[in-house]
Formats: sequence, structure tokens, C-alpha cells
Amino acid sequence: MIGLPFAAMAFQAAGITALVYDPRGVGLSDGFPRNDINPFREVDDMCDALTFLSSHKMVDQKKGVGLWGMSLGAAIAMVAAALDHRVRFVIAVCPATEHTHNMEKLRLVLAKATKDRESRIKGNEPFYVPMLNKKGENPAGFDPGFERETILRMLQVQDETDPLRASLAPHHVNRTTVGTYRNMLMWDMRHMWQYRKHLL
Repeated sequence: MIGLPFAAMAFQAAGITALVYDPRGVGLSDGFPRNDINPFREVDDMCDALTFLSSHKMVDQKKGVGLWGMSLGAAIAMVAAALDHRVRFVIAVCPATEHTHNMEKLRLVLAKATKDRESRIKGNEPFYVPMLNKKGENPAGFDPGFERETILRMLQVQDETDPLRASLAPHHVNRTTVGTYRNMLMWDMRHMWQYRKHLL
């Protein structure tokens, strides 16, 4: 996630213990296929990270643990908090609670996703597509929810020779499996709001 280390350091500077992690198959975490985004699985990963952090000696058990997330990570945090009573609070920055897309483009991507599943059952590598092309557009027509200037800045950090990449997103890869879009269509976290009553 772009800028995540800076957010963690700000928490640390304020005396708040912070754990930064990558979901399985992303960034520095292991797991295969790489960059196969599955929100349901990422909720489990966040709860597992919570288990690790909650048992750490630096964490005050009386004060408890909260979750921070941005965009899809914010929506993941909100669902994890609704399901896991250990979460005391959530900071959700621009949560991706709804997705808009171009139906014409999406149909083409989903057709490729079906062929990709057939191919992977035969033992082949997954098919990948860029999250954003050079024009800043998503191949499935999903609206990333950012202003164009921000999108172009995100694309800029793909250049490994650019110092901005080292500071903002040193391990970010501008591609996902085509199956990611199938996963995202099945994901709708809005009904989870009713289960968040335990939050402060």
C-alpha cells in the first residue's frame, strides 16, 4: 500500500504500537499465486495479524487493539472488526465500500477469468493484467476512486529508478490476476455494518 510505512511511523511516533503486514501473495509476504486479490481471504489474514499483535508484550491488553486501512484495506478492516470482537476501533481511510465499472470491459475481463480458471486447473500460471494502464485506466473499467493526478502519481512509482518509489511503495507491483476481478464482484461488505455494535 502506497504510503503505509509513513502511517505506521506516525503511529509509532505517537506512542502507538503498529504492525505493518502484507496479505498473503502480496508484497513481502509469501503465497501463490502472486497478487491474486481475494477480500474474503484478506479478512482472515487481518484477523490472524490481530492474533499475533494481541499476544505481543508491547501491547496493553486493557487498551486493546484497533485496525487501520485505506481503500480496499479500509473495507477489509471494517469487515474484520465486525466479525472479531477483539477489535476496539477502526480507522477507515476512504473505504472502498462500493465499486463502479464499465460493463463492456468487465464482460471481456470475466470471460478471460473463466479461461484462466480452466488453464490454472491444468497447472498453468495465472493470467495477469495491469491494475492501471499507461493512461491511468483499469482494464475492467473499475473506478479506482482517485483523482487523475493521484492515479498518475501511483503509476510514477512503478519506475524502479524513481526515488519516489523507494519512499512510497517499494514493493508495489502494478498487476493482479485476472481472477481478482471475479473475486471483487462477489465481495460486498455493506451488509456487515449490523455486526459492528461492539466497537467503541
